[in-house]
Amino acid sequence: MLTNRQDTWSARCLERGTPGAGGGLGKRVGGDADTAPEVYLTAPPSLPEATERHWADSAAPALDSFQDGLRVSHDGPRSYNTVLGHSYGTTAVGDAAAHGRSLNADSVIFVASPGTTVEGADQLTLTGVSHDDVANHVFATKADHDPVPEYARSQIARYTPGLDDYGQDPTEKDYGARVFESNPGDAGWWAGFNPGTHSNYWDQGSKSLQGIGDIIANNGDAAVEIK
Repeated sequence: MLTNRQDTWSARCLERGTPGAGGGLGKRVGGDADTAPEVYLTAPPSLPEATERHWADSAAPALDSFQDGLRVSHDGPRSYNTVLGHSYGTTAVGDAAAHGRSLNADSVIFVASPGTTVEGADQLTLTGVSHDDVANHVFATKADHDPVPEYARSQIARYTPGLDDYGQDPTEKDYGARVFESNPGDAGWWAGFNPGTHSNYWDQGSKSLQGIGDIIANNGDAAVEIK
């Protein structure tokens, strides 16, 4: 576990990040929120192993337990807690909020997701959020030239033996999440996809970083209006 905390116990807005959010995200987001990125899983050590769901299954209980602990230990008015997942981290976050589990957070953000282990936002459970309202608290984004979300969008795992299926791309309309913009990134040689785009979501001045900051500060309406 990699930990980077800033006033975890008294922050009004808290953000949890799973890889690859990175420990520097808090300084980049800014705004009216205190950030405390955390890594809760042993990340798949290779690209082939990132097609295996057991890494997310192992991480989900620890993430749930930690989020529950934040609520119990918090002092003062209820904080607004956001859990952010990037890349395979979104698979772990989705896993922690589904399949009989409940994630103790007010919102979740899926960035560049290969799938969240469910087919729609209505299959996620956030502790303290009405089931009918959960979709309004689920946010997703991807860059046009990022190849990682293609794993979910193309549904390649559904017809390729040996690949675990992580469900639908959370930026698809049928998923039901609130989608916010990311800069497309530079096109690459393979069908326009460029692996370098996968780490551009944290660039200063980018649409994605602005949207993430808005959501963490409990202003998701502003995030989805960014063009």
